[in-house]
Amino acid sequence: MHKMFPTLTIAFLLFLLSCATPEPVTVTQIVEQEVTRIVEVTAEPSPSYTVDTFDTQQYVELLESVYFDEPFRVYTVLPLSYDTETDKSYPVLYVTDGNYDTDLADTIIQNLRYQRAVPEVIIVGIGYDTNADAEIMELRRDLLPSSSETEEGAAELLAFLTEELIPHVDSSYRTNPLRRFLAGFSAGGTFAIYTMLNTADLFEGFVATSPGLAEFEGWSLFDEVERYVTTHDDLPANLYMSIGKDEEGQALYTAFEDKLRSQGFASFKMKSDVFEGENHLTMWMVGMQRGLREIFIARSW
Repeated sequence: MHKMFPTLTIAFLLFLLSCATPEPVTVTQIVEQEVTRIVEVTAEPSPSYTVDTFDTQQYVELLESVYFDEPFRVYTVLPLSYDTETDKSYPVLYVTDGNYDTDLADTIIQNLRYQRAVPEVIIVGIGYDTNADAEIMELRRDLLPSSSETEEGAAELLAFLTEELIPHVDSSYRTNPLRRFLAGFSAGGTFAIYTMLNTADLFEGFVATSPGLAEFEGWSLFDEVERYVTTHDDLPANLYMSIGKDEEGQALYTAFEDKLRSQGFASFKMKSDVFEGENHLTMWMVGMQRGLREIFIARSW
């Protein structure tokens, strides 16, 4: 909401100035001042651990884990009807990188709700207890398997998700345990697929936007598929996967898609898109928007 007012102010000032035909240098100075003010406003951290000021349905809490030394910052967004339709239960969408992706997912879901394209859902963002980007990037190591016995990784994060976070959410809110979804971008997309290959029956669908598929410290998702097929003959899951045409790793993406499809799993459904003109950074929004639109109708794929 803060961002709207500087934008309107700039537009209004430019309109008034255009009527008075000011010199170009005057317009430039005013725009620079407004842009500076925008930066100052957005640099201020949002209040933490309280009901969000602008959306009384969004909550933030700290959740300790036996698997990690640091607590997780868990963002929960309740649908608008949650307090009034008290006999209703809701699907739950879990998103990785909750510090960034919770608000993105909320915006996308509200837009898709306006189009009647998705049901009302509870959104749960798995975040870290910091506002510093550098620290968050370091903590994202948990999204990938660890090569060290002394460091946490995807296995521990999956244990936190299945043994601690999901039970906590299910006991705190009116959830529909048959309709859980997990979405992630980049390393978060890698974790979504890793989760699918380890606990597929816990979620109805997975969204993996621009997942990391290259070998990481002797491990890759290709290895996870090989491990999975040695003990399973089916994969009861729905997966939406996407990548930007301008990203690196096109060959790996195609090879991984082919590897999944070639297993012939009877209960497995997958939809994949390659977006023209999109790179890794732009896919954060493009892939998430398409993925959330698609995964809720995966039963009709």
